[in-house]
Amino acid sequence: MTVFVCHSMTLKEQAQQEKARLETAGHIVLMPSDPTNHTEEHIVVMNAHRMKVFADVVFAIWSGISDGCYGDICMAMALGKPVYVEYPVTASHFCKPVMRRAWALFGELPKIEQWWEEREK
Repeated sequence: MTVFVCHSMTLKEQAQQEKARLETAGHIVLMPSDPTNHTEEHIVVMNAHRMKVFADVVFAIWSGISDGCYGDICMAMALGKPVYVEYPVTASHFCKPVMRRAWALFGELPKIEQWWEEREK
């Protein structure tokens, strides 16, 4: 399975760990372009291309605040890709605007356990 792993910039380390774990499990893992070497426009176009053409599923490690990762989640959903979101931050990190974003996307906070079960297949 080919997995596109997008992430909030503050969660890059967790994304790299997830990438290594998924590759060890035999998956092909795609990541966003490095923002220090590319323009924001380039990153958006490349992320959309990678998701549309190559990704079977999108896994987002989202802080709940990052607009870039939020955009990637919305783009993946618009492309009809299965999207799984992990929020590796404490519950106190979430505020009402963040919760509204998640509810707008999913209707409720996603069940992360489903990802853990399905990604091992």
